[in-house]
Amino acid sequence: MFNFKQENVLVEYIKDMENHLFELTQQSVRKLAFQLADRNGIQHTYKCIVKQLNVFKN
Repeated sequence: MFNFKQENVLVEYIKDMENHLFELTQQSVRKLAFQLADRNGIQHTYKCIVKQLNVFKN
C-alpha cells in the first residue's frame, strides 16, 4: 500500500516518538498507518477495522 518513501516517513515518525519516550502500541501504529493512507488519498484495506481503531474520535 505504501511506497518506499511513505513507509520511511512512517518508520521515522515511529522512531522519533519512541526516542521521546512515547510508547506506541500495535494499535496506535495501525492508527498512524491508517491516518497516513487516508490523508494522502491512498487506497487501503483498513475500512474493515476503522470502528475498531476509533480513528475519527481523536
